[in-house]
Amino acid sequence: LKLQFLYLIADTYRHTGRTMGAQKLAALVLAVAAGTCAERDPLRGHWKATATTRGTTANKWTPAMNAVTVYPYHKARFVEGVKFDVSILVPKTLAGAAPTTRPSFEVTEGGVALAGGMACMKTWESVESATHVNYIARNCVLGAKDVVFKATSGSARTVEVEWKVVPLYGAGAKNVVLVVGDGMAVSMVTGARILRGYDKKLPLDTFATTGVVSVPSLESIITDSASSSSQMNTGHKTTVGGSGVWPDATADGFEVDDDDRDLDNARFETASEYWKRTIGEETFKVGVVSTASVVDATPAGVWGHCQNRRKGTQLAEQAMALKPTVLLGGGKRNFNGDRWERDGMDGEKQDFLAQAAADGYDVVNSRAELAAAKGEKVVGLFTENHLDPLADRHDSEDQPSLEEMVMKAVDTLTRDPKDRFYLHIEAASIDKQAHACDTVRMLADTLELMSTIEQMQKKFEDMGIADETLIVVTSDHTTGGFDIYGTVDTSVPDDKLTSEGILTYGLAEFPDWVAGDDYRVRNWESARYTLAGINGNHPAYKEDFKAKRHLKINWLYDAEERAKATGAQLESVLPGSSAVHTASDILVYAHGPGHEWFVGHQDQTNIFFGMMNAMAAKTAATPATVAEVQKARDAALAEVETLKKAVAAAAAEKEKAGAAEAGKVAVVKCDQDGLSGGEKAMVGLGVTTLVLVLVLVG
Repeated sequence: LKLQFLYLIADTYRHTGRTMGAQKLAALVLAVAAGTCAERDPLRGHWKATATTRGTTANKWTPAMNAVTVYPYHKARFVEGVKFDVSILVPKTLAGAAPTTRPSFEVTEGGVALAGGMACMKTWESVESATHVNYIARNCVLGAKDVVFKATSGSARTVEVEWKVVPLYGAGAKNVVLVVGDGMAVSMVTGARILRGYDKKLPLDTFATTGVVSVPSLESIITDSASSSSQMNTGHKTTVGGSGVWPDATADGFEVDDDDRDLDNARFETASEYWKRTIGEETFKVGVVSTASVVDATPAGVWGHCQNRRKGTQLAEQAMALKPTVLLGGGKRNFNGDRWERDGMDGEKQDFLAQAAADGYDVVNSRAELAAAKGEKVVGLFTENHLDPLADRHDSEDQPSLEEMVMKAVDTLTRDPKDRFYLHIEAASIDKQAHACDTVRMLADTLELMSTIEQMQKKFEDMGIADETLIVVTSDHTTGGFDIYGTVDTSVPDDKLTSEGILTYGLAEFPDWVAGDDYRVRNWESARYTLAGINGNHPAYKEDFKAKRHLKINWLYDAEERAKATGAQLESVLPGSSAVHTASDILVYAHGPGHEWFVGHQDQTNIFFGMMNAMAAKTAATPATVAEVQKARDAALAEVETLKKAVAAAAAEKEKAGAAEAGKVAVVKCDQDGLSGGEKAMVGLGVTTLVLVLVLVG
């Protein structure tokens, strides 16, 4: 209680601007906490890793040396029946600990002690590193009640964590589509809107629900695509660079380590794995489409269990183990064995594409082959690594557009109308070109994503599956801090471009860049007036606010190409040669059954629970959909019109009968058929009024 009071005071000081007092008191609180309850870190959020310490290199999580660490972390959230591993990480040098002996533990479920713990805790694995011993219980599941887990190693302090079960009301969706504009900030959507024209709606404008999403990773306020994609596909926080695993003490981080395949990490099940396991391998289909390598960080979150996102061949092996129905994008080098040794694979080199062909997949290598594919399963890897940005592949014979890949995916996933599916789509070059400070290439891919969403929605409507398919559109993070602050007259000389060429406020008219009905801009190079849009963080480079297609893709990373650039010189605001991710919130748009789950502010892990809720069967608690409310409203209004006619008929009958009192409606005795017309009208009007009130309230 004293500690909680100190936290409360520290938080109050921190939010009221009492900086010095907050620092002193927070230091006191954290010092006390280090010795009394190291498993909690309330000042930084419920997902914070237990007693972790800051790593010595970027993107590298370091396990705690002064406390036992338990995963899942405190207040981790779960869906009933989803599998996860429990990890107890014991430092070898921790005073009082007994690292060579499995820690003792206690488990309570809904406040009731479970003798021997959960069923999965009958057997524990132990994985030893130079500094820690990691004890792991595999394939645990929670029921409908919350669980409290306590672990003690020797005489070291007990660690206590609580795991929460999220109740689902169920929306009864048949299918779910998750669309990720990688690195896509609201300002990038605004850029697409400007180029389309404010008089035309983007497809996102028609979505039923919009929410705000915060995206920190387990150990950092800045996430990467691996941890963020994992958060959306599993509902759990993990470290930067990690996917589908709790971190451990293996010396791996972001670096490639041929001696470690990351297969010993404690894991947690992805949505795709859960749905295939519970709905059925034969009736639940998974499709993944990306303009990056399909084992890049974002698409790999659909199936990945790896602490190092750079081990693409491991992730390729895991991809084929999932048996997706559709896998389209780049990344051929990780499937044909070219990177077998680099990625630390064991045994004889394998060709996963040859295996896929033997397993009945249509394996395609070009745009034409994709169009011709008619099989029940398709794998298409069109480049060794990532696909080119749209501005460079729009007329490619080898590389299909995002729209073409998504349309093929939908056709393949819906071959059998009884099947259900999860389709994960990534527009990857929004992020990659924002890293490269290339506004034109970035906006072109944002527009391509908008076109893809519009075409997909229309296809779902034509197929009659729009009302049974939840579509979620979001980003994984924002990249570069991009924003638009006016337009630019690019005819102004470079040395005066930023001082005289930038047009702001009332001078900022629409740019010459215009996107057609197909969302393609055809005058990137010829336009004089363009958008004044740059990244808030960037290395030193020259910006001319024009298309840079005369420069190679990712020209910013190439010293020779960078020397060819023209424009105003911008000084560096960060180390390195690339713009970086930001901590900014992102938006989520949802449409279809279960869309209401995504309204308001939420952590990124909530997207997983929203998708799980959508696919769950409807219950008595399931709210009415927009379509159902509209249908009830239309029926009630139709009944009102019918009753109006009945009242008018009753009035005419009264006048014809010559009733003596004005306004009095003739009433005749009820016969065996019920009330008279006038009474029916009055009673019906009252009932209808009640129905309308209930519909509006609902």
